[in-house]
Amino acid sequence: MKNPVAAAERCPSGVKQALSLACLFTACLLVACPSDTTIVDPPPPTNVACGDLQTGLEGGAVPPTLSATGLFQDIKARTLAPGVRTFEPTYKLWSDAAEKVRYVQLPDGCAIETSDMDHWVLPVGAKLWKDFTVDGKLVETRFIARYGTGPKDFILAAYAWREDGSDADYTQYGVVNAQGTTHNIPAAKLCTTCHGYLPERALGFSALQLNHEGPGVTLKTLVAEGRLSTPVPEMKVPGDALTSASLGYLHANCGNCHNPQGIEFNNPFTLRLSVNDATVEDTGLWKTALGVPVEKFVTPGVTMRVNPGNPDGSCIVHRMSIRGTTEQMPPIASKITDDTSLTMIREWVQGLH
Repeated sequence: MKNPVAAAERCPSGVKQALSLACLFTACLLVACPSDTTIVDPPPPTNVACGDLQTGLEGGAVPPTLSATGLFQDIKARTLAPGVRTFEPTYKLWSDAAEKVRYVQLPDGCAIETSDMDHWVLPVGAKLWKDFTVDGKLVETRFIARYGTGPKDFILAAYAWREDGSDADYTQYGVVNAQGTTHNIPAAKLCTTCHGYLPERALGFSALQLNHEGPGVTLKTLVAEGRLSTPVPEMKVPGDALTSASLGYLHANCGNCHNPQGIEFNNPFTLRLSVNDATVEDTGLWKTALGVPVEKFVTPGVTMRVNPGNPDGSCIVHRMSIRGTTEQMPPIASKITDDTSLTMIREWVQGLH
């Protein structure tokens, strides 16, 4: 076998220099990329406050009972834990007329990142709960918690209350007709059906939803406490009373899936409002639903997403009126039509021109 060093010695000086550079380049590659190099994930986003906060939920392990989530200081007495407060969204999700109470706990010194006022970035350690009472029975509490800085570092869980009211247990596979009521507790895998499209995950805790003078934590409360990272612009759902109520209802009940990050259509379909919507014509509904032909749905006479002046020819109205089939909207978590709101939407569509 020939000695490569000796062969190099016999090379002309120009070739020898090229060989030396080639060897140096190869050596650098070998040093930079050894075979045992570990490829690490990119750093987490930096706009999530308090990324190093220890929450006790690291890794996303779901607490087995509601009492272990930190909602109560004393669950038997229903005494809330320190820092847990109630809140109310302006526009509420229809849940078959269940009575609901919502709670939030935000870690002190950890601001909500609000540079995108439509999509708040909750800090690590933020927790939210929602009780469901049906026929006078407390049957379910849902839980959302941010445990890390990753976009999917959220716990989404549902807890079924024991009939004696002593606690509630995490139910991975859901419960049908909880405690003999008509209320179904969803399986864990269904949580992302509504909460999976938007990055904030907590859908009713937002600038638009908290912009009111009602009870509990409001937008004004959060501003006064310095819990938002940016100033809050002027905002108001546009239109007269009927229009704003209709837009708000569709925002809360349909916009979680029908938005720019949500279900894909050939023609975009957005029912979610923005704080930047100054006029009705600015809204996603006006731009993507009014007079726009339906997609993915075929029913004689129902030809447009919103058919101005014709509620019966409007897909939104038609599917709101359906229950018990795959055509119903919303597709899950409801067995009963919201007749009051359906009447409101019909009246609003009837008045469109």
